[in-house]
Amino acid sequence: MDYARAVWVPDPAWSLSLIASLDEGRQEFLERLERFERGAAVKADYTGDGWYASLIASVREGSADAVTVGGYAGRNLGEAVLVYAEGNLPPRAAESQALVGASYTFPWLAILSAEYYYSGRGTTAEGLFRAFPVFDGNALPSDLLFRRNYFFLQYYDEINNRLEVTVRWTLGLDDGSSRVAAFVTYAISDRIEGFALAAVEEGGSNSEFDSFVEYSWAAGLSLSY
Repeated sequence: MDYARAVWVPDPAWSLSLIASLDEGRQEFLERLERFERGAAVKADYTGDGWYASLIASVREGSADAVTVGGYAGRNLGEAVLVYAEGNLPPRAAESQALVGASYTFPWLAILSAEYYYSGRGTTAEGLFRAFPVFDGNALPSDLLFRRNYFFLQYYDEINNRLEVTVRWTLGLDDGSSRVAAFVTYAISDRIEGFALAAVEEGGSNSEFDSFVEYSWAAGLSLSY
């Protein structure tokens, strides 16, 4: 994507950015998901002692009078605990999104995080397909999640600068379905990396998870030059 950005830093704690998206660039495949529209945004950032916050307002070319407001913030509670939140308020307030979470860093530098996510684009109706516009919902095929309320629990660890392990549990609070996924990478050499991933879903035929896939796995090698 082609864009322009101007940044003003009045002091070390504050910065103000003006951003404009000018063209889709080489990402022409995005047209299949959503038509590209030029846009502009203003973003204010603050970094304080142990916490940070950002606020952004944006408009699109096709709806210059409809402003989307979003932001995020985080605070360190000691050396091991971080709490954070983010969200946005689009012109259609019913489609707002929000996330709140916290993470804990163990002495061996592994990280455990827990998050709650809300999406007004999703649906709480029993049938999954109610999420899509043709069935009176707001979700798009490009969305990764189709319900409204989720809980995430994730554990990440890096061992000996070679092995990385991520285990993530996703619980759909609207229909009770869930997914457990694990992703492992191992640096065999400076240029070769092995990886493996697996996921197990549970919930039933009318739920978001387990409707189409009960389990999946993949493994392979990645080479870089």
